[in-house]
Amino acid sequence: MSNESEETLSSESCQEECQASSLPIEVVIYLMEFLSYSDRIAASHVCRHWYEASLHPKFINQEKVVLKKSASEALPIFKNASRPYFHFMFIDLEISNKMKGFCLKIAPDLKSFYLENCDVYEKMLVEILSECTSLEALVLENCRELFMPGCLLDSPEDVAVLCKSLQHLREISLSSNRYLSDAIFNRLMSAMPNLNTISLEGCQISYHAGLVKKYYPDSLTESNADYASETVLTFWNLFKYIQKRAKFIKNINLSRTLVDSKCLSVMSEVV
Repeated sequence: MSNESEETLSSESCQEECQASSLPIEVVIYLMEFLSYSDRIAASHVCRHWYEASLHPKFINQEKVVLKKSASEALPIFKNASRPYFHFMFIDLEISNKMKGFCLKIAPDLKSFYLENCDVYEKMLVEILSECTSLEALVLENCRELFMPGCLLDSPEDVAVLCKSLQHLREISLSSNRYLSDAIFNRLMSAMPNLNTISLEGCQISYHAGLVKKYYPDSLTESNADYASETVLTFWNLFKYIQKRAKFIKNINLSRTLVDSKCLSVMSEVV
């Protein structure tokens, strides 16, 4: 009697799976649009047909992988995954050689890359970004070790490489980087030619005329029009960039900075 019950249940299960598989994939995708993320994951286990529906770009493009401290155990899961992940957020991580290998593996599929309070060095970041040919948004927030030496993208060759690989990049956030300078900002902008959104939230932007004069004396600016300070980040330098890119810039975030309403008024006349 027990065997008959098991056979009946098995037969019913197979029949239900066949019925689920018979639905057009367009219908399954439409139904999944009404599900929460957790419910959509559960629905993807119904059958292979539904799993494939759950991998539609409209769904996986909404997923973001967040890796924090002690994330090394999770790396093989994503590195060996049979499906792509487009959005990664690293928080409080050291980008070691092992992590660099993982980043290079996922780089071609990345659409957004978020580094918050991460220890990453200039050459390593350049190597990773050179492979991010689909990247649309980049966040480098409070990355002290990256900006403090002041040599980020000081090689024209590195700028040229990134300029080619980051053609799809539209958004950059450099929030809370106290060592960001005019020179580094200019080099980053040169390597990212198609930006329309920039965030300098929480950065130390100097705008006082006397301070700007200190770092940009006439003796330097007259002999070298492209001179940029390696020490300070100024509103004057930012404004020059905005003037050049006024037709393309859509959003600029200067919250939590010392930039006042007078500066914003001047900027609004250009953008």
